[in-house]
Amino acid sequence: MRIYSILFILLSLASCSNKRLDMLCQTWQVSDVQFINEKEAIMQTDTMKGNQIEVAKFQLRDILMKLIYEFKPDGSYLTGNPSASTEGNYELKKHAITFISKQGEEVKEKSFEIEKLTKDSLILLMQNDQTSLKVKLILTPVAP
Repeated sequence: MRIYSILFILLSLASCSNKRLDMLCQTWQVSDVQFINEKEAIMQTDTMKGNQIEVAKFQLRDILMKLIYEFKPDGSYLTGNPSASTEGNYELKKHAITFISKQGEEVKEKSFEIEKLTKDSLILLMQNDQTSLKVKLILTPVAP
């Protein structure tokens, strides 16, 4: 009886992860960018105040709104915009996705928290590298 319980739990976990992978594996476009800690970011940084944060938000939003993410079932991804793209592999975890890219001999990993994943919505939380702004990316599927 105990073996059947363990087997059932393992199969449930596998099917759960397969459903999440099925929902993720498509092409997504950024449909909205939200900044979720603007006041904290202004107070935490010495180099960027007031209008500089607004300029950084405007520039970052402009860049992010052009991005497309394509996730494939084999664990590879392609992301980019009309002028440049990056590819690599990804790992889907329960509450995060980790992008793994190779630049020359260097392997870079970057993780984003997944706030929501359904077949028609993907919401990622990320920390901007250049400022202390936290960004919420709202993605929707690209129509086939």
